[in-house]
Amino acid sequence: MVHQRRAALIAGAALITDRIFKAVAQSLPDGVSVQLVPGVAEFTLFKNPGIAFSLNVSGPVVWLISLAILAAVIVIGARDLRRGRGERLFAYALFVLGAFSNLYDRIAYGYTVDYLLFFGRSAVNAADAMILAGALLMFFTEPAKTPK
Repeated sequence: MVHQRRAALIAGAALITDRIFKAVAQSLPDGVSVQLVPGVAEFTLFKNPGIAFSLNVSGPVVWLISLAILAAVIVIGARDLRRGRGERLFAYALFVLGAFSNLYDRIAYGYTVDYLLFFGRSAVNAADAMILAGALLMFFTEPAKTPK
């Protein structure tokens, strides 16, 4: 139980961090960026209308795809938790909270708020990292076997 609470707290803290960075990025004047590592990484507002890797898919199609994936992960996670298999709670929490953060942006602003720009072309945010980490943890951790 303590492990599950800790996992939920860490995932929640990651979500709050992402939302704070998104708010700071949106408050920057147009065209302003902060060089973190010159020529490599900068903090700036990048309005990503597409999906992962800035693929040119937007609008209600993205919302529906995102909602379908979220629903599937929530159903799988809830099933595992009901069966007493909570060892992947952290993975589910990271994935779902990261996806919710980006989906909120799409619905509220019409784009995802990305703020870390690498090499002047690849923009990401902490929610993207949460989704990726959650997906990798789900894929590479085996759920505990339920006793027979």
